[in-house]
Amino acid sequence: MKKITKSQDLLFDVYNGNNDRIVLFQGDSWFEQTFAYKDQNKELLKNQNFKYINAGISSYSPSLMLLQLKLLESDFKIFPELVIIFLDQTDIYDEVCRYKFIKKYTDNLLTSIPSERRPVARDAFNKRYEIYQVKLDTEFNSKILKAHYSLAYKTVETLEQLVNLAEINFFNKKKKVEVKNCKKKKDYYSFSSDEIKYFEKQLKNYLNYIISKKHIKKILLVTHFHKDYLNRKQNINSNDFYISELVDTVLLKYPKIKHLNFSKIITNEEFELLKKESSWLKDKIHLNESLHTNYFMKKIDDQVYELYNLKK
Repeated sequence: MKKITKSQDLLFDVYNGNNDRIVLFQGDSWFEQTFAYKDQNKELLKNQNFKYINAGISSYSPSLMLLQLKLLESDFKIFPELVIIFLDQTDIYDEVCRYKFIKKYTDNLLTSIPSERRPVARDAFNKRYEIYQVKLDTEFNSKILKAHYSLAYKTVETLEQLVNLAEINFFNKKKKVEVKNCKKKKDYYSFSSDEIKYFEKQLKNYLNYIISKKHIKKILLVTHFHKDYLNRKQNINSNDFYISELVDTVLLKYPKIKHLNFSKIITNEEFELLKKESSWLKDKIHLNESLHTNYFMKKIDDQVYELYNLKK
């Protein structure tokens, strides 16, 4: 098998590589940020008991994380004993407004989520094509074979997109209206009961798969708020939906899963710090480099030690 080098970073990143016991991070851009702050986070993720694999990718929500976990197992033989999951307030939007309408099933099992129609995706094939290229690098040395399978992949993806668009735009007017209305959503805190139930089902499907794996001994689920949460939460008349509260409810049926809920553990000093504009990136969704490393990732790292009763 050809050794993966630079292209591997498209799918996952490795810290502390000389170990067979794996801690896997799955989530969206909050964990993907760790790639950008790799040097700082190496100082945190250096527990010699574990190899840390960060598979966080922007906009990944439970359905995509489920498929990603299966891919890591089947194609890269990655079998973690601890999975650390990050769920974001935007995940419910991704599930009900982006991925719901393009999912592919076989025998009622989710098998793929084709690329989105532009301009929702950042590029024509989003991350899926890049990930597929990583797979080709592991299987073939021949440029001709890689070019052949790459073209075949693009052809199938394009046909799937065309069929999906035709089904939505020409044959299913109800779905077309549903897609159009959903795409208009700009408030990540306002969802119908049906949309929340749909997201809850996707989350449970993902968690059920994880707990079915005997090699996975522990699961840590992490939630953190965005900057606007600090103001919205003070509105006592708000009907906002908060993903951290849904996770608390769902995990009542999963007592072995630990929930690191930052909205509950934040100190007054941290609360005041996070109210500052400078604590966040320009999007007001992601923490700046210092806080991401020394506050967010540090508390996760501390939790790993606590789960295993280890001393620093």
